[in-house]
Amino acid sequence: AQTAYTLEIQDNEPPTVFFVEETNERTETEEALTALVGLSRANDEPITVNWAMEGSAEQDKDYAVTVEPLVFAPGETGKTIEYTLLDDEEFEEAETAVFALTSVNDKKARIIRNAGLGHYDKHTLTILDDERPFAEVRDATITVAEGVGTVAVWIMLSHDYEEEEIEVIWEY
Repeated sequence: AQTAYTLEIQDNEPPTVFFVEETNERTETEEALTALVGLSRANDEPITVNWAMEGSAEQDKDYAVTVEPLVFAPGETGKTIEYTLLDDEEFEEAETAVFALTSVNDKKARIIRNAGLGHYDKHTLTILDDERPFAEVRDATITVAEGVGTVAVWIMLSHDYEEEEIEVIWEY
């Protein structure tokens, strides 16, 4: 009588497609970057994944990317989306560029939705502004009588800036 048996369990669920990172934060002066897309396991057939861009950042103003389907070749489990941040030289609040997996062709795989633990259906890039403020005199013309003594001159920054101390060199 046989006392040992071998049981093989075949996974019949399609592999899942996901972004490896949920979020990323960069200043607009950083140039070539990548977003990593994973496939939970290799497949015997090609898998085509469609994706799109969302968010408050504008394509070709804040970033440049070619939105085209990702094709996982048989045996492949990772792809990269390459993009470039563009310095628009304008002061603005932080903006987001959201890479979103939208569909998979032929149901050969499925998109994992908000599973966490390194598996995300969206990758949100926060683009931080890097423009330094400029200083300007609040009143361009100040008229005072001779011998008045001390006169206050208001110098204002064009926008809030908390990165470092700003020195204004005054010459008259």
